[in-house]
Amino acid sequence: MQAKQTESEGPRCLACGYDLTGNRSGRCPECGETFGEECRDYLLSGVDAEGRRIVKRVAAHAAEQAVAAMRDFGFNNIELHTDDIFTTLQPTGKERERFRKNLRPQLQLALLNASSGRASLHLIWESYRKLWPLVLAVVGLTCLQLLQRRTWSVTDWALTLLVAAVPAFVVLLTRRTRRTLDRLHRAAVDARWEEVLHLAVRLERWAARKNPGMRSSMIFWQAKALASLGRLEDVLAAAAAAREISQQSETWYLVQLAQVYHYARDFDAAIECYQQATEAGPDRPEGWLGLAEILAVELEQPREARTAFERFAQFPLASQSRAGLQHVEGAIALSEGRLADAIDNLEANRKFMIKLARGNPLAVGLQRITEALLSIAHARNGDRDAAIAYYRAAEPHLRRHRNERMLRRCQEALPEMATAEVAPA
Repeated sequence: MQAKQTESEGPRCLACGYDLTGNRSGRCPECGETFGEECRDYLLSGVDAEGRRIVKRVAAHAAEQAVAAMRDFGFNNIELHTDDIFTTLQPTGKERERFRKNLRPQLQLALLNASSGRASLHLIWESYRKLWPLVLAVVGLTCLQLLQRRTWSVTDWALTLLVAAVPAFVVLLTRRTRRTLDRLHRAAVDARWEEVLHLAVRLERWAARKNPGMRSSMIFWQAKALASLGRLEDVLAAAAAAREISQQSETWYLVQLAQVYHYARDFDAAIECYQQATEAGPDRPEGWLGLAEILAVELEQPREARTAFERFAQFPLASQSRAGLQHVEGAIALSEGRLADAIDNLEANRKFMIKLARGNPLAVGLQRITEALLSIAHARNGDRDAAIAYYRAAEPHLRRHRNERMLRRCQEALPEMATAEVAPA
């Protein structure tokens, strides 16, 4: 029997399944189970006893607990759609309650990695769905007026304009912020750091009013821009400000700080932060992933990278997350000399990043790093044409970001391309 996908109500208690929508107390009223600030809403789907695929939001402290809760609810063929790696920052406080109430799990699933335009279409459709009595009344009145050939009254025009205003209202409320965030991401990919700094400040001010959970992330974007501009004193001040207001875990803070040092090309400091993150949250995957990525992609230390990556791979991951991490496996295989495995993983990751970039401009940056690694792998494998093609695709990105280490690796694999001058530090 083919599974039918439907939606369910809001997040539920892990212990008894009680609906926790709107619960601010941090305790389930049914069984007394507590859940604190570390509790996240995970999006999962599973097939129930009747063969229907149902989408649920489950409140849990980790993705592993959310999957276990779905099994306890009697679901099988469970698929995790948001995990501990690539989930967006979740709203907090009253904003989180409003988010749970207004955004159906089915709609949230549709919005994952959707482009800005497609996301607006989904939200417009959702608005019309909620206003269906009014829409039906206006359509009925319109048909009646057309059949009777009557002149429209002021009331008729007012109702028609009200329904027609829904798309404009949705775009005004949702697309402006998303477009600003997309602009920030595109500027970061193109290394336009002054623009990144300006947009991050603007979004931080918006988040302070509308979504406090996003504010610390915008401050860290300011820190990444400042690090890339060489303003290290300002970086430390921004990081301290983010830590003071952050409602996220210590592990999340340390991973963000490690990424700031990564942007500053201070790999030793980045590794130290990632190691501290694994100690602060050994049951969280973020630190292990960052450690594996920097050791494999940037520093070519396959043994240490594999140890961290194998620890990370033990955590439950969404299928999209797993597909997006093949560049780490490919980089490890490349350093170990397993060229066929490296090319297979890197090619698969590149195709996935091209698809992901439609809704997330940051994926373009990872696509270019993957193409640089593919250039090295194909050159070592004897396919010079493919190696040169990938190098030419990746080179502008590497130069804009002053990634001398990766440029040097590519040019060592392709000596004929070494005539291009490496960008100064």
